[in-house]
Amino acid sequence: MNIYLGACSGMKINCRQTIVKLLFPDKKFLAFLAAVAFFIMSSPVCFAPTKEVMSDMELSNVEGQALINIVESSNVNGSTDVIRVNMGIDWTLQAYVGSMKLGYYNNGTSTGWDENITKLFLGSVDRSSSLVLSGLYLEVGFDNLSNDATRKLNYIEFGTNSATGSVTGTMNTINALMAGHGGGNTGVVTRLADGTTKTITFNNESLSFLFTSKYNYSGSSPLSGIFIKMPETRALDVFLRQ
Repeated sequence: MNIYLGACSGMKINCRQTIVKLLFPDKKFLAFLAAVAFFIMSSPVCFAPTKEVMSDMELSNVEGQALINIVESSNVNGSTDVIRVNMGIDWTLQAYVGSMKLGYYNNGTSTGWDENITKLFLGSVDRSSSLVLSGLYLEVGFDNLSNDATRKLNYIEFGTNSATGSVTGTMNTINALMAGHGGGNTGVVTRLADGTTKTITFNNESLSFLFTSKYNYSGSSPLSGIFIKMPETRALDVFLRQ
């Protein structure tokens, strides 16, 4: 199956297609979806609303887990209002991306991509293991969320605090953020032109994509662009110790 991704920017739309080839080890997942769809269509009674009122005793014996949990915070990462949606979703990936380009920019003197990674493997290169993302979340940062006239979207972050598996790719250009790293760059790698193939192995660690016009990170000045966030221990050897 081929999925086409595009990267666009500004009023002048610049789009380039990327082909993502998903490697499915078997057809069990598709069979599961088909079974669920058949069950739903053939069992309307099971999902019909009921008019019966449950007693307090009956309700006390019911247990369940919500699919999502929404947390609101203030004054986080330079935004006055932050909404985080924690999703009870685990995502298992085994995929190959020929070329991933995100965040095309033109600053008047140069052009390029924030993220330009080719021959990208999500999961092991030999397809023997997958990249597992547990407990996905979506976080959105605003200024003045309750004011229609002055509301501003600062950033969107999507990822997980629990990634396990490997990612391999040729890092032509990359923006990265590494939690906890000190020094002059405070863990910020900006449009690093590398060109070598690297493998990052995650062991129940954070991994996310950040799309931002204003984001304060580890004491740095507000950042803008597209960044990949990962833990310091995995990122230092990969990007800083050349």
